[in-house]
Amino acid sequence: MISKEEWKTIRGSNKEPDHIMLSINGNSETSMTVTWRTNTDIEKGFVLFRRAGTSEWKRKEAQTESFETDVDLSNYFWANIEGLSPDTRYEYTCGNEEFRSKAFSFKTSPENLTDFKFVILADTQTGSPTPPPDYTLLGDLIRNVILKKHPDIAFILTAGDNTNCGQTDVQWTGFMAGLKGIIESIPLMMCLGNHDDMGFADYYEGTGKYYSDKATYFCSQFKGSYPYNGPKDWKTATYSFDFGNAHFAILGTSGYEDVNKWLIKDADFSDKTWKFGVHHFPVCFAGSDLECVDTYPALKEGMEKLDVIFSGHEHCFSRSFPRRDDNLYDKPSQGTVHYNCGSSHRN
Repeated sequence: MISKEEWKTIRGSNKEPDHIMLSINGNSETSMTVTWRTNTDIEKGFVLFRRAGTSEWKRKEAQTESFETDVDLSNYFWANIEGLSPDTRYEYTCGNEEFRSKAFSFKTSPENLTDFKFVILADTQTGSPTPPPDYTLLGDLIRNVILKKHPDIAFILTAGDNTNCGQTDVQWTGFMAGLKGIIESIPLMMCLGNHDDMGFADYYEGTGKYYSDKATYFCSQFKGSYPYNGPKDWKTATYSFDFGNAHFAILGTSGYEDVNKWLIKDADFSDKTWKFGVHHFPVCFAGSDLECVDTYPALKEGMEKLDVIFSGHEHCFSRSFPRRDDNLYDKPSQGTVHYNCGSSHRN
């Protein structure tokens, strides 16, 4: 069995930035957020960015917080770059004066966008308790299949169970390593699943299983990555963002009554043409024993204000008729269409 000390030498944090990813935490036409991790020797960080093809770098200071996991103590950095031009490619690098990443690039979204692509992945979790969990198959799927067929996707959206045991550093570092070379240039917008807030008192022995209602590991790592606009006690795990003519509501795995009240207001406030929701547990399920009574009807009123809801959990693909008030309809305008998005990692 690998020790904590050995694991830290494999994928623990150090002075050089790692776990670098982009996310949407503001107006996608004029901003982009960069997230990264270092060890605690690095107390401050910033992003240098410039319009691609130009020579003048601008600087954006990062917000920083420390987080101690089961095997590591790290600093997490979030820099929200604002004041960008729509439909423009930018280059950036993150770190401090001495320890910096290489240069990556991203593109802001055009104004008045009504036609765009995103990819949704569900249940990407993989790996036995023996580290390091191998997420290279997931990275290869995105890089060699999805992006080759659709190089113009605007962002990656997940429907939960990103990891197999999200209350451990071993799984998150495996997940982030698997997506290295992708999420530095394409925003990653994650939804929580039950495996993402699951933990064990002894991860390697699989004993003392528990669930973190507050999804401690997820919310600590991505607090500044996503809009901090969810319900009072469930921020980061639940949030919403806009892209083009669409609104996306990302629903967490706890606090359903509070989330439902928030979702009703969130959906009513949005003036976007399309309203999408993502929730890991399916309302419409294909399996005979997969009904999620905690989720539904607690989220029913809020969910039925949306046009489409993406879910995971079942590891199979299905789609519902438009549904409202427990009735099925023929036209999408008459109800909410539910998609169960399968499994993205042969699991």
